[in-house]
This record gives sequence, structure tokens and C-alpha cells, in this order.
Amino acid sequence: MEKLFYSISEVVELLELPDSTIRYYEKRFGLKIQIQGRNKAFTAEDIAKLREIKELRDVEKFTINGANKQLKTGKSGKQKKAEIIDKLKGIREILTRIKGD
Repeated sequence: MEKLFYSISEVVELLELPDSTIRYYEKRFGLKIQIQGRNKAFTAEDIAKLREIKELRDVEKFTINGANKQLKTGKSGKQKKAEIIDKLKGIREILTRIKGD
């Protein structure tokens, strides 16, 4: 069964990021992390968003501003690449038909 809330130390372990980076991302990306008592309480959704930010920064090499824009558009680099490939395949089909005529 999935937990409802995770502590910062659990999130550090899950994402393999320092707590300072998690706090920085929280501020820069406007994440609304709940507070329970005096501690922050991260939800599974918060962790998923942080994981997405980490991928944009580490794997796709986006700057902070670029990653922020990417999150706002709602499409990952993989989704955009897939869309571009599909469009190019369609163009190839059209050109092949034109060439065959």
C-alpha cells in the first residue's frame, strides 16, 4: 500500500537528490508542499513532479527556465520527439506518392 505522505529524507532517498536541491526545486517550480507539524509532507504527486523535473534537468539537459516552460506546456521531450517523427513519416509518405506519380 502506498503511503499518503513522505518525509524529505524519504524523498532524498527515492530521488537520489540532496535535500537542498529538492528545496530549491520546490521554490523555483512553485510546488505547494504540505506541512504536517513542523515537517514538510510530500505526496506521491509531489514526488512524481520532482522526478519529472530531475529528468528534464539531468537527462534532457534543460535549464531551470527551460524545464519550467516544459512543465507548463505539459509535453516531455520524448512526447515532442514522437510527434515530430510521426509528422516526418507523414511527409515522407506524401513525397513518396508524389515521386511515384
